[in-house]
Amino acid sequence: MEGPLSVYGDSGAQDLRTFFSHFFSQTAPDDYVAILAYLTEERATENALRALCQDLQERFRIATTLGYGPRYLHSTGQYHKGGPNKGLFVQLTGGPDADLTIPRSPYGFSAFREAQALGDFQALKKHGRRILRVHLGDDVGRGIVQFRETLQGALAGGGSV
Repeated sequence: MEGPLSVYGDSGAQDLRTFFSHFFSQTAPDDYVAILAYLTEERATENALRALCQDLQERFRIATTLGYGPRYLHSTGQYHKGGPNKGLFVQLTGGPDADLTIPRSPYGFSAFREAQALGDFQALKKHGRRILRVHLGDDVGRGIVQFRETLQGALAGGGSV
């Protein structure tokens, strides 16, 4: 954990820059990066995530996609697990713990969203997909900025993100 960021995935890295560098070193020319955002859809978040997609697209010269979870699970989520193994998946979670209730349910929407994110992460791993999860902390905007800055530092050896 560095700043607001917590990262989950397969890497023996001790710091985030090494972790991100290792993850993105797996990129091949015919791959794509999918940003899987389990975040509240807000204009500022959307703009920051689109900028992140553009950073990655320009750096690696590959396609990038952006989907909000759990909604994308009913469309591209099926392709991620069943299509060719060409994706690098970056799952983003975070935000304040303010919760919306689900009628006649013992849990709220934030618990439901976290469960969906965890289930998707595990399913992608089970299907042998390259995935990392970045928890952005309570301040999603700050977390995205920190993620982009750390990623730029991680990939500085081959040009900025």
